[in-house]
Amino acid sequence: MRDEKPTEWMGSSLDDLAAMPRPVRQDLGWGISDVQNGGMPDKFTPLTEFGAGVIELKSSLKGEAYRGVIIYTLPDAVYVLHVFHKKSKTGRSIPRADKDIIEAAAREARERSAKAMKLKR
Repeated sequence: MRDEKPTEWMGSSLDDLAAMPRPVRQDLGWGISDVQNGGMPDKFTPLTEFGAGVIELKSSLKGEAYRGVIIYTLPDAVYVLHVFHKKSKTGRSIPRADKDIIEAAAREARERSAKAMKLKR
């Protein structure tokens, strides 16, 4: 068995997850745990528009959609970029405000990871 990768929480993602209903916290938490241990969650979608290794974890409760966006290909950790209650009025797409948060968090995660790996050398 592989060593578990640590988790890095970007922005308000940990607080946002804590504010979700318990079944949603469990779904998204198990998805993150699967990735930390080298696997892939049951319910996810690749989000290639944000770069390699970014995926959207999915949960639903009472007809409501909840999402967690992570980047798993960075060598030092699994980065949780954004956790949100999806209230999209445009179907399956991610609302622009959430996309902006994901883009900024992904950029910061890649920078943080590069610094962490430099320090390890």
